Amino acid sequence: MRKTFHFPAGCGYRLAFLPIILLSLPRLFAQEPPTSDHLEVIFARIQNPASATAVFYEALERLREPSPANEKSLQRLYIDIIDLVNDAERARWKTLRTPDEKMAFIKRFWIGHDLTPATFVNERLIEHYSRLRHARNKYRWMGSRGYDDRGMIYIQYGPPDDYVDDVINQGTVPMSSWVYYRHGNPLNFDFVDQGSGYRLTSWLTDAMRNFNPIAGLPTLQSLVNRRVTLHPFYARLSSELEYLVSQRIRNPNEIRRQIERAVNAYAMEVTTKQAELPKAVSEVLAKLNTLSCNLILAKFQGREQNLALVASYGFSSADLKSKSDTTRVQIVAAVRDTNLTICASRDSIYELTPRFSKNAEAFVAATTYSLPPNKYFFLLDVNNLTSQQRGWRDFAVMLGRYPKEVLHLSTVIFATQVVSANDSLAARQLLRRHHLAITPYPFPALKRERRMFIYFEIYDLQREANGETSYEVQYEIKTPEKKGLLASLNPFGKSGSSISVADTRRGHAATEPTYLQLDFSQLRGGKYDLIVRVTDKLANIIKESRLAFELE
Repeated sequence: MRKTFHFPAGCGYRLAFLPIILLSLPRLFAQEPPTSDHLEVIFARIQNPASATAVFYEALERLREPSPANEKSLQRLYIDIIDLVNDAERARWKTLRTPDEKMAFIKRFWIGHDLTPATFVNERLIEHYSRLRHARNKYRWMGSRGYDDRGMIYIQYGPPDDYVDDVINQGTVPMSSWVYYRHGNPLNFDFVDQGSGYRLTSWLTDAMRNFNPIAGLPTLQSLVNRRVTLHPFYARLSSELEYLVSQRIRNPNEIRRQIERAVNAYAMEVTTKQAELPKAVSEVLAKLNTLSCNLILAKFQGREQNLALVASYGFSSADLKSKSDTTRVQIVAAVRDTNLTICASRDSIYELTPRFSKNAEAFVAATTYSLPPNKYFFLLDVNNLTSQQRGWRDFAVMLGRYPKEVLHLSTVIFATQVVSANDSLAARQLLRRHHLAITPYPFPALKRERRMFIYFEIYDLQREANGETSYEVQYEIKTPEKKGLLASLNPFGKSGSSISVADTRRGHAATEPTYLQLDFSQLRGGKYDLIVRVTDKLANIIKESRLAFELE
């Protein structure tokens, strides 16, 4: 089923810009140098990122139907990302025939590159078109892209941290050298003017006019010396050229050989370092402080043919940065399908009080999604609205069908509390399952002194003629290396040398919600595996589920 993006209430979208885009689509994306109606220019007029995102996706949806104008518009949109796509995406584009396929490609590309996919705003889309506008204005070229190679690097990596621009000098053509320090190790790019635009090169001799080994060596040395403070590669090449000058070699062939050796070594170093960079680097999140957050996904049997995906997530309030007594935190939890369409989303804002103690209580929330069997991507975005602080988590999860009328188990989760739904404490719990109220614990590390519950569900137990079930539940703790533990370390408080404990039960329901409180206080700190093993005694079937954890 085709889905379109709708405008959520209160987002302040400037719908007046949508007709501007739709009416000018044939010119907007046509194969021609950019005009004032191009998308990056229109984006610049829309100050609200949410408005720009909405306008883009809404206009994109209008390009599904076959028409020459839509074909040109989609080709223009592809040209806009030509320097971001990888080889596989480039090959995929060439196989597409219909506007519907091409529209889906563009849409999937931008959804896939969204750095905050749980939220509606696509900051990476906005950043790209801002860079594109700058490239087409400052590094204009009459080719289909609308910019030269300086524009390409600008679009991929943003503005350089430092640069040297050479105007025309005797014996050289105009040349520009850029350096980036903020993307890891210093990285430089050289461009030479070819008359119609600047071309990226690793060969500095490309900037020389009719290079003569003897007469051109001082000119090449001067060109390199103007760049020695930009990058160590220039400094190293400058030293080698200075050595050649001091040798006073008179044989032109020998000088040429020595220069080629030095320039070749420089070119190899530069191209090797450039190849280590990703296709593009975004700075959308560069100025934000990271907020550490945790996410646990659990699969339970749902109603009818659906499954229940329970997402529990949280963070320590001690990690919140705030200059005031309270801070506003926005949490967006969303589920995308394999087409990257959001099929469920929850957007909440909480007023929290930062706690600056390491023992501060953690913030925990949980959401249940009813979903048909399929593969999904769960996305979590935690945004501290009162400071530049943000956290993200995402997981791929496969919700396969549970077998019918055969014993199977849900995911096992830790919980800080499990009470009856009729208990006075039930209202404080985050999750309801059957007749129980539960607060999941989404963190991988447990405190030894704190007792913890485990919760899981047993499905499709076989019944006797009188309707009763008979089954055994065994709990076992192991180290990841599967070494045995001493009886004194048994978290269940039982004596003996075994870490496992079994409980035989009889019931009347085919589905059994099950929980148990554990005491880990006698265990040493470290990593462990908790194994829950269920035996259906009537069907003679055994199923188990594992949960890894760490004790602090």
